[in-house]
Amino acid sequence: NPNSWCQSGSTIYVRTFDSRVPDAYLYYTVSSDNSLISIDTNRTIYLENITFAGGIYWYASATLSAKLYCKNVTVWGAVFANGQAEVIMQDVNVYPISPSGDSLNYSPVGTGGSITNVAEINVKASNLSTGSTDQCSTAHLGVSIVRVNCEYGDAGGQNVADVSGCLSWNLGVKCSKSKSEISFYNGGTMWLEGCVSSGNNTDISTESSSTTYVKDLTTDGTHAGAGTVTPY
Repeated sequence: NPNSWCQSGSTIYVRTFDSRVPDAYLYYTVSSDNSLISIDTNRTIYLENITFAGGIYWYASATLSAKLYCKNVTVWGAVFANGQAEVIMQDVNVYPISPSGDSLNYSPVGTGGSITNVAEINVKASNLSTGSTDQCSTAHLGVSIVRVNCEYGDAGGQNVADVSGCLSWNLGVKCSKSKSEISFYNGGTMWLEGCVSSGNNTDISTESSSTTYVKDLTTDGTHAGAGTVTPY
């Protein structure tokens, strides 16, 4: 397929998006080639109009108040924002370069700090992972996350998964074609309003003791899980 690659032994075979012969404008990167890494700092980082050939891996202790803001940013890799007090991703595109891992991952780190607050606005993320737990966008351990007009597709696991008590509000989010056949996975409290699930057998999978509130959902799948799905 155009814009694809495969590896056999030490040789990487490339089909360019326009079917031209590979040339000097192609760059090889691996997941360990991280463009931005920061550990245990209290800094606020603002990134705008930047393309990263590699991931953004931004770690901070939960006892600190680091913040990450991205606008009009393209990431060839993944975004791991762990331990941040606040993360805002606006007009961000994330494309996979690794066969495994999440595309956008948010978690608190350590104990005693405030829970991470996240907003994704007009974010597009694809994930060609072979891992059954790898998502396009995922939050963990009580993170509060809002997604507005985002698009996620081709995940190894679910397209969106928020677990371990997260609060998740999703407005106008489109999910399609995950290998797990699940668009939205909820392990906390999730709101879906004006969202679209297509190309998956399951639109919403809700864990036991979790609740998904739904309004104006467009879907060609069905609900799953032992939790509650209710209109609002």
